[in-house]
Formats: sequence, C-alpha cells, structure tokens
Amino acid sequence: MRLRAAATLAALMSLAGCATLPPAPPGAAEAAWHRHEAAVLAQTPWSLDGNFGLRIGHRGWSAGLRWVQTGDRFHIDIYDPLGRTVAVLTGKPGDVTLADSSGRAYRAASAAELMQHALGWSLPVGGLRYWVRGVPVANAPVQSRQLDANGRLRVLQQSGWYIRYSDYDYDTANARPTRMIMTHGDVRLVLVVNQWGKG
Repeated sequence: MRLRAAATLAALMSLAGCATLPPAPPGAAEAAWHRHEAAVLAQTPWSLDGNFGLRIGHRGWSAGLRWVQTGDRFHIDIYDPLGRTVAVLTGKPGDVTLADSSGRAYRAASAAELMQHALGWSLPVGGLRYWVRGVPVANAPVQSRQLDANGRLRVLQQSGWYIRYSDYDYDTANARPTRMIMTHGDVRLVLVVNQWGKG
C-alpha cells in the first residue's frame, strides 16, 4: 500500500513538473524575431489571396483581393463580394495606375491618391506591403512593438497605424500573418489572408 502511494505521489510530482515550462532565456524572443524578420524579407516575389473589410467613420466596404509583389512592383486585383473585378492597381513607387470596372484608367504618384480619387477610399499600400507580411516598413521609425512567444509581431505601431496580429499560417521562422487588424484615427482595416504564394 505504501509503495502504491509513493508511486502515485511520484507520478503526480512528475506531471506537475511537466506542466510547468521553464522560462524562456532572456533575449530568446528578440533573437527569434530577428531570424523571423530576415526570413520573411527574403521571401520575394510573394503573393496573397484574401479578403478585407475597411471602415472609415460610419462608412464601410468589404472586398476580396489578390496581391502579387515582385521587388518594388505590385499588381493588386480587387473584387466585389460576387467575385467581379472592381479595380486593378499596378505600379511601383512613384508611378501607379488604377483601372476600374468601367475600363477607365487613372495614373498618379501614389496608390492611396489613386484609390481615393477613383473608389472613394484607399488602402495604405506603401506600408501594407510590409505590414501584411508581419514586418515593419524598412528604414522607418517604429513607435512600439510587442512579440509573441515565437518571436513574431503581435502588435506594431508605425507611421500612425496600430496593427494587431492575431494569427499566423505556421509556427516556423518564415510564418506569415493570416489575420490582422489595422487602425488609424477613424480608419479600421481588417485583413484576412486565405493563401500565401510565391508570386
């Protein structure tokens, strides 16, 4: 009887030991973050298929998108909820073209300027190119950031935007976000990525 009690106690102690993970070494999350950031930035070209909901004040829009990025060049197809193309945005920094569903084409120096003019709303394409992959805009100040236990961004504040990442596709170093919420003043953008690709 005493042997059985001792064995039970030893088993409970063993389980208790398994339930408590040792604390992560100091700096481990930061080191994991640098590996993650380098791995994500090395993935080029890249593409994504997803959906977004945009709210500006009391007005709101939702749409699907396919984004292909090759270096500084991008091609973004925007779809309505029925899968019809609403706009096609192509370009590079300083030279952007937008074609709408009526066949009209617009050209300007920035994607935000074009989208606001043609659609009545815009996406922060310049920053989004980085934020959508879970990394800050290169060579731009970061107001603050928080990392998760795997060294990936959980929260990022940059260029006046507050970005919260709630899910990633994998637990690997090159994992990319699959859901994020971005806010800036009265603008709220929710982006869900259904599939990541290699361009």
